[in-house]
Amino acid sequence: MYTKKTALVVDDNSMTLMLVSSILTEHNFHVVQGRNGVEAISQYASNKPSLIIIDMNMPIMNGCRAAYLIRTMYQGEQCKIILFTAESKAFLSEIQECKVVNHIVAKDNVNELREIIGNH
Repeated sequence: MYTKKTALVVDDNSMTLMLVSSILTEHNFHVVQGRNGVEAISQYASNKPSLIIIDMNMPIMNGCRAAYLIRTMYQGEQCKIILFTAESKAFLSEIQECKVVNHIVAKDNVNELREIIGNH
């Protein structure tokens, strides 16, 4: 019996949620979703996904903070986390200081995201 891997997509933009969820479904992932960092933590605790694709700027809690909490409080060390963001390259260097994400992908580079998902 084949068991699908679970992925968590977190973004406050409905179009991004649909796009990323569609890509993950094409790669045989079971997809769960959230709309902010608090929901990301809750969905992680409930579903223990092997992959999280999370936006940086969201209401309530940003993606970097949520990723940090998942890594430190919920033993999410084995989970691959991709920060999928529309932030400028200058701001991305600040995000890298967070050191809890495996990849940072610009939202205008969907092909890079597809490649990372395909290799997971």
